Amino acid sequence: MLTIMVAITIATVVGGILISEFTSAAESIDLGVNR
Repeated sequence: MLTIMVAITIATVVGGILISEFTSAAESIDLGVNR
């Protein structure tokens, strides 16, 4: 049970990092398109 909670926590953290990286990359792409 504990391992499942740890896996969910790790997945949430990694997912959040990937999402933030993706959004920042998308924003930089949008800036490049606007210029």
